Amino acid sequence: MSATRLHFFQLMPAFARRRNVSALLCAIAAVLAPAQAMAGGLDLHFERFIDPATATPNTPIENSSYKQLMREVGMAMGPRMTGPAASGGALGIEVGYEVSGVGTNSTADYWSKAAASPQSIVTTQQVRVRKGLPYSLQVGGVVTGLSNSNLTAIGLELGVGITDGYKNIPDIVFRPSIHTVLGNSQIDMFVVGADLAVSKSFGIGGIVAIQPWVSYSPSFTHVNTHLVSLFPTDKSIRPVVAQLAPLGDASHIADAISQRAAFGFRVIITRVQVGAEFLRSFSESLSMVTGKIGVTF
Repeated sequence: MSATRLHFFQLMPAFARRRNVSALLCAIAAVLAPAQAMAGGLDLHFERFIDPATATPNTPIENSSYKQLMREVGMAMGPRMTGPAASGGALGIEVGYEVSGVGTNSTADYWSKAAASPQSIVTTQQVRVRKGLPYSLQVGGVVTGLSNSNLTAIGLELGVGITDGYKNIPDIVFRPSIHTVLGNSQIDMFVVGADLAVSKSFGIGGIVAIQPWVSYSPSFTHVNTHLVSLFPTDKSIRPVVAQLAPLGDASHIADAISQRAAFGFRVIITRVQVGAEFLRSFSESLSMVTGKIGVTF
């Protein structure tokens, strides 16, 4: 830990740091709220999966592609590594803004049913804060918004350093996380992930650090559908209250497990960080590219 870093945090009272974090979270909400208010083409409408003329009231309606849609939404709104394995030390803080392009099967029938304007690449924006703790631990939080949609995710993560800060040994971290997806009253959705990442920092001239990493990250997506009410314009068809269910599963729960791998890098110049990550989901055969800019102390 450098003398400059110690001096900075010794001068900053604990209550001031907490106040700054609260102000940051308020700023995040203020930035994302207008974007979500302008919801549109990627809003999900699950009533379009149900034919009121044939649906049985209060009975799960099986659909072959509903679960795949939830897998892709979970990939877009769930965890991603976007950082090296190093904890940053007990006083370290990282704040970053990220933009991700996430591939989808936009030509599939489930996207044309669920969304007004499906896109082959959807865009998410994230604001992430990570704080180093003693004993090579790190805690973080992230807010994710899906552009052109009313979906927002709030995530928490905990990094546990297996090796951290050794000169000749790569950093290794195990980082579990959980994200809950908000904004659609027809579903309850959360995504649980766990990254195992390896990275190494290479210094240049004492002011630049290049930090590449690779990671493997399984994730589990849980979706619980609520009752969906349909009121057909055709008055000869009575209103229907029903639920969606995956094909071959009488329950209304669409659980899915995904296997993913990623590689990326981060460059730090004094306190400014820029980075990028490429992630591939083998379960969905889809990719995600993320760019990042921020500061680190």
